[in-house]
Amino acid sequence: MYEVQNRSIDEHDQFSTKMERSNLRWLYQANLDYIGEMQRVCSLDNLVDHGQLKGSVFKMKTLSANRLYGLGSFAYVAAAYTHIGYLTLMMGSTLPMLSIVAASIYGARKFGE
Repeated sequence: MYEVQNRSIDEHDQFSTKMERSNLRWLYQANLDYIGEMQRVCSLDNLVDHGQLKGSVFKMKTLSANRLYGLGSFAYVAAAYTHIGYLTLMMGSTLPMLSIVAASIYGARKFGE
């Protein structure tokens, strides 16, 4: 590789203007080959990863029992929040709010699994 160290400005200018266009084409083609090889390696790695999972990614159910409990908890939170006035008159203001917060945390944890 060309080294700029201990060169004058004129020598550097002469070298940089004399670079052949074929070298640039060769570098461009080498870059395209490298990118193509990396894409091929990534696709092979992806196939190996799916093979090690033995198809379990595609077998996962959309709505498991934990997610159903999470949705049920969110439904309870929505119903309790819409009727917060009635619940506050019956039980006070602290207990309904604590139950809504606890149910929303429980629902988020169960739905996230």
